[in-house]
Amino acid sequence: MNTSPRIVRYIAAVALAGSGVVATGGTPAEAAQSPAATLENLNELIASYQIDPVSGPYPSVGDTVHYVDYLETPDGHRVGTVYGYLNVIEKDPSTGHYIDFAAERIVLADGTIVDAGLFDLNEAFGHAWETLPAWGVCGAYAGEYGRRDFQIVKSGVSLNARIALSGR
Repeated sequence: MNTSPRIVRYIAAVALAGSGVVATGGTPAEAAQSPAATLENLNELIASYQIDPVSGPYPSVGDTVHYVDYLETPDGHRVGTVYGYLNVIEKDPSTGHYIDFAAERIVLADGTIVDAGLFDLNEAFGHAWETLPAWGVCGAYAGEYGRRDFQIVKSGVSLNARIALSGR
């Protein structure tokens, strides 16, 4: 993905604004190497979504999506709810791929995690795993940072998901 530095700075500012998160050093990738809190093998079921297109069929630059997903264990036990927002911010001129900005609030029984970042929508639709930096903002996850990974299984229906946090 070839994203301009201006967009990367914007995304970082939006991700931290108002979240109560204080950067403590390290990177999400480093944090996820020895996670203190790991939620793996989750099924993410799309409960509802609303696409707000700018022009033409989705995806187009400027389109937004608001959604609510449920996180469940493989045996069907619901462990959390994802409240999310996507915005198609650009079409990469070198690949023709759409680049999305995602921001989510993940509410679990013992705390809340937020994530935000960029991902390649075309690769996601092709079932590639995508990763967003994530931060614990309250409860058992407060002050932890790491990553939130997802893989589309069936577009508009379900995803595979995992979250790995560590560091304070």
